[in-house]
Amino acid sequence: QSLAQFGAAAENFDLSMLPRELFEEQAKKRVALGVILNQAITDFEIKPDREALMAFLDDLAKSYDDPEEVKQHYLSDQNRLQQVEMMLIEKRVVDAVLESATVTEKASSYQDVMEAAQANQG
Repeated sequence: QSLAQFGAAAENFDLSMLPRELFEEQAKKRVALGVILNQAITDFEIKPDREALMAFLDDLAKSYDDPEEVKQHYLSDQNRLQQVEMMLIEKRVVDAVLESATVTEKASSYQDVMEAAQANQG
């Protein structure tokens, strides 16, 4: 899709021609995030929750003309189902981390906050 934006046909484009550096930083971040997420899932003993999955699908499907068809669309495809399960697991990880976190309030000026944000984007 991105290649088409630049006028290149995807089937004729050799990805090995792209510089490795173009993807390296993002790939490192994704791998690190995956490792952290997997460790949090283990530490918090988070498992897929069928009840939460069905509740999510019910909520998602209710805005469609045929809610049952939408639910079956997800339930009939293991890949789609795993994507939804992973999204729900990630949400539970975030909730667990926030519950266990200690929050310390600190007064800061707008300028200090913006400088810290820029430094973190680094």
